[in-house]
Amino acid sequence: MVHIIITLASSSSMADHSSKSSATAQSPPTTNGRPPLPSPTSYHYSSSRPTPTPPAPIHPNQPHNAGRTRLRNCISHCLLSTAVAIGLIILLYIFIASIVLDPDFPKFRVDSLTVSNFNLSSTIPPLLSGNFDAQITAWNPNKKVTLSCSHLEAEFYLGSYPISGTTLPPFILSVKNETSIALNFTAVRAYVDWGESDENLDFNLQICMKEHYKAGFWGWGQGEWLVFSCPDLSVRVNTLPNGSTTGGAWSLTGGARRCEFF
Repeated sequence: MVHIIITLASSSSMADHSSKSSATAQSPPTTNGRPPLPSPTSYHYSSSRPTPTPPAPIHPNQPHNAGRTRLRNCISHCLLSTAVAIGLIILLYIFIASIVLDPDFPKFRVDSLTVSNFNLSSTIPPLLSGNFDAQITAWNPNKKVTLSCSHLEAEFYLGSYPISGTTLPPFILSVKNETSIALNFTAVRAYVDWGESDENLDFNLQICMKEHYKAGFWGWGQGEWLVFSCPDLSVRVNTLPNGSTTGGAWSLTGGARRCEFF
């Protein structure tokens, strides 16, 4: 009998304890209407992990394109550097050639002058016609430099009055070399101031040209415009009282004339 009572009491106490535990698990106590703080020993675990960010897609052609871009940039830089270097070398060559070589200008000399079919009208003002043939020599005084003469123009004057002009073909003067050039001028009713009392016709010749120089591997230097004057080309003539000349041809008196650079 006693054993039955103890068993019932134990069962009753276990039931009470289970009901209390169930009540505690189902309805946790609140504080001032707020849910209780989590227990320090409780942990929350998520059933799913965060999805990692996928890496950027790798294109199979990307390394090839990058290499091509680097190659193109390298070629551009190399070409630019080469062009700058060549320009500097050319300028240095020209500078050294102009200082070290110091080339001299070509020289000119009038060897002969012939006047034919000359006629000076008796009108006022007087008008001149005639043919003028000159033979000149050009030579290179330099020992190490070759000269190139181009864009040559020759102008023929009676006193200070231009009466005719012509152009000349280009030519090259090697070291210590010379060449002979023929000039032919024709004047047709050109105005001049020439009186009957003048016994001589004093002509002047001007030569305008562009000169280049070359020394060995230096190449042709920068061109320079030059003007030469050949003054005092005197021709003696016989005149009639009315100012017209007799027929025939007249030649240069006093020998050859050197031309001057200015």
